[in-house]
Amino acid sequence: MVQALAWWISLQIVGWLAWPLARRLFRSLPDRGLFFTMPLGLLVSGYVFWLGGILHLWRADGGGVLAALILLAVISAVYSVRSSDDDFFGLRWLRDNRNLVLVFEALFTLAFLAWAFFRAYNPGIMGTEKPMEFAFLNGILRSDFFPPLDPWLSGYAISYYYFGYVMLAFLTRMSTVAPAFAFNLGVASWFALAATAAFGMGYDLVALLSDEEPIGRAWRWIGGALASSFLVVMGNLEGFLESLRTAGVGGQGFYRWLDIKGLASAPVTGSWFPTAHWWWWKASRVIHDRDLLGNSVEVIDEFPQFSFILGDMHPHVLALPFGLLAMALALQVFLSVGEKKAKEPGRLGLLRADGMLLFFVALALGGLAFLNTWDFPFYWLLFVAAYALTLTRRGHGGWLRGTAIAGVAVGVVGVLLYLPFYVGFSSQAGGVLPNFLFPTRWQQYAVMWLPLLWPAVLLMAVLSAGRWRSLVKQGASFFLYAVALPIAFWLLMLALAFGTPMGHKAMSSLLDNPAVRKQVGNLTFGRAMGLLARVRLAHPITFLILAMLLAWGVALVFVVGKRRKDGGLGNADSFVILMISLAFLLQFLPEFVYLRDSFGTRMNTVFKFYFLAWAFLSVAGAYGVARFWHGVRPGVRQAGIGIAALLLLLGLVYPLAAIPSKAGGFRGRPTLDGIAFFRKAYPDDAAAIAWLEENVRGAPPVVLEATGGSYSDAARVSEITGFPTLLGWGGHELQWRGSYRIPGEREGVIRKIYQSAGTKDLPGLLARYRVKYVYVGRLEREKYHISPNRLRMFDKLM
Repeated sequence: MVQALAWWISLQIVGWLAWPLARRLFRSLPDRGLFFTMPLGLLVSGYVFWLGGILHLWRADGGGVLAALILLAVISAVYSVRSSDDDFFGLRWLRDNRNLVLVFEALFTLAFLAWAFFRAYNPGIMGTEKPMEFAFLNGILRSDFFPPLDPWLSGYAISYYYFGYVMLAFLTRMSTVAPAFAFNLGVASWFALAATAAFGMGYDLVALLSDEEPIGRAWRWIGGALASSFLVVMGNLEGFLESLRTAGVGGQGFYRWLDIKGLASAPVTGSWFPTAHWWWWKASRVIHDRDLLGNSVEVIDEFPQFSFILGDMHPHVLALPFGLLAMALALQVFLSVGEKKAKEPGRLGLLRADGMLLFFVALALGGLAFLNTWDFPFYWLLFVAAYALTLTRRGHGGWLRGTAIAGVAVGVVGVLLYLPFYVGFSSQAGGVLPNFLFPTRWQQYAVMWLPLLWPAVLLMAVLSAGRWRSLVKQGASFFLYAVALPIAFWLLMLALAFGTPMGHKAMSSLLDNPAVRKQVGNLTFGRAMGLLARVRLAHPITFLILAMLLAWGVALVFVVGKRRKDGGLGNADSFVILMISLAFLLQFLPEFVYLRDSFGTRMNTVFKFYFLAWAFLSVAGAYGVARFWHGVRPGVRQAGIGIAALLLLLGLVYPLAAIPSKAGGFRGRPTLDGIAFFRKAYPDDAAAIAWLEENVRGAPPVVLEATGGSYSDAARVSEITGFPTLLGWGGHELQWRGSYRIPGEREGVIRKIYQSAGTKDLPGLLARYRVKYVYVGRLEREKYHISPNRLRMFDKLM
């Protein structure tokens, strides 16, 4: 409880120090940025903390934290004092809007405490990606300066988008909470940050709507609550289907037709609540690809509630509140840039007039690239679209040139602000490849998206009223483009694949299954075309639905481009349509392309793109419910909202069943200590690790321990202490660096040190890799068969 209170106070300090800055930065938003103060404060203070550590201006310790907080306060105060009103620190605004302040504080605190309570019943930092994330946190805490040391590859810095872990370490230093507690408090705080930021977006958009339409103030609160619930609480429909399957409702043929991984084989118990071990995992595997022989191909379709139940502090989760911050900044840009028509965008006038706002846009977008690089291009695209749209709606000449300048400027500045990160960064990404063989089946798409898709379609329908003729005309052209461009791209890729040696090699890598390659590897171009057509025509519905939705959204954007008096839409309507169009684009792209990585499939592309689309549709869907309620006649209203409410309830089955399941029914003794289980299960290892932490002083020593594959028990010493080892999880190092040359070499060195190096070779190997401690525990004895004679040799030489 003391640790949770210290953590909560730290976040409060960071947030309220940023309030004067947020109030000026988000001056056009109804909440004045109140719900984004904590992400904004963490972004600015975390950036200052990191940059000072990179430039060796201060150490990455308590002194660095204090310096970052002081600079945050100075930046916030200076920007506030420059305000044109006399309410410099927004105290009068806070007093006049005390109800909103109370809701903000209550929502954040309740969400934080609720998820901390949940984590207390399943706190273990074990399994999935948690050991890696805990290793990163401890490695950063062991680093005097940045870039931080990689605890799983001694002598090297972390080669990953690690900014979120810097922020987590910043709060750990500030609160003086032990890392094992900080990890779980971090999960709870990021849940609360995302919940409050989503509430702020929903509240602001509905409040903007109320400025243009007769809508009650209560709908602001409803819009905020729905956005928060859609984003971090609601699940997809797999939880509901899991309950039906467990209760024995529905035939086996139905579940086989759905083909959701593991659902058809789930045990039937007669209960409505699933009890199988980790049944809730299936909700992240709704999209299920199969190769040409019908073999299962892994696809990930995470959404925030699943991620928070799982409890991994992975980059896509760490970036979520800051993506909402970037969304709010894009909304501010849309509302304020170009207000003075005399400013000519082509002559940088708008950039000068809104320079401070655009600087913070660059800071946020650049931070997203550092937090979770996949997020950057789409939030940048939202900013560019919002910038272009606001200029066209205000009748600015040269809007295209102005938008291009602003987009390039923000992108370049965003990269320059975080340039030291890119200098040492390497990646497994290897370009874009065509997705020939894996169309998404419509039934799986519906299970994944229907609760969020329906409110978005309701909004699009109500905004299309009275405009159907022009929308159908424009939308038909866009639909043809959406269908024809992917087909043209596929044909081009096939031609390259069969027409060039390099392309043929790439084509072979696409058909990676040896049995498939044996069956179809010698296809001619014509036969390959026929095969591709058969695969695609077998499951065309999702592709066509997404093409239609995307075309509809883009056609509405063209209507949005007009001013309201010329038949266009209001400000809130316009911005939300941009978000919906981006969400459909994110769902559409994995149907025909994927980003090449070490997995060789579209697994990660679906994962990252769908997670982003969930954020966009959560906010848009909440607004869509409010807009539809006030935009149609009563009979249609009840039907549309009734279906939306039913889908929301079906989506809530997932958290209602999964949360107690993951928490073990909330039985047992609660604790937020993430390694309490480790001390109990492995007391000898725990005692040795405690000895290291208590007795080692100065620079972190290299501790040799057993290496192992991803998700193994290996590298637990470096994970818990942050002391670097020669090699942790080798497979992860391959993913982070795109090469296995160094990890592969070190695997042999580790084996040699533990098993075969003699008295002449061993000292040289230890010195070469600067090994100070050789750890011999349960895992090392099992893996390397260390004999008593071998131990005596270590005793003699060390």
